[in-house]
Amino acid sequence: MMCDANWCAVCKVEQFKYRCPKCQLKSCSLACSKKHLESGLCVEACRSATPNDSMKCVPVVEFEPENVVPAELLARLRESAELKDVLRNPDLRRFLTVLSASGNPWRDLKEAMQCPVFISFADICLKIIDPPEKDENLL
Repeated sequence: MMCDANWCAVCKVEQFKYRCPKCQLKSCSLACSKKHLESGLCVEACRSATPNDSMKCVPVVEFEPENVVPAELLARLRESAELKDVLRNPDLRRFLTVLSASGNPWRDLKEAMQCPVFISFADICLKIIDPPEKDENLL
């Protein structure tokens, strides 16, 4: 994933000329478009799903209790004006769409962490769910 919105999301070498009609992913050539379609990462099904059907697009994963964010912290994310503001960025929204459908999310997350808008998003989320403790000795 390139930070520059003008680059092909598949090869990351050429500037994009085309968009996937299903998920709007940018590509530079027929070869890259075919590679994208064959990758299975096209997210039209989740994008066009009704709210009741959307859960079918999300794989069920069991997490250790210490890795689960409590509901009250998730509510803080939902209510954050700062987070809502950064989520208006179309490039960030594309990053999140690709990550949510990725066959290798850890690799793609590592690449996304090179992009300033994604880093800003991650920092805002972490600040909300794990606020820094104030050191009383620094007063």
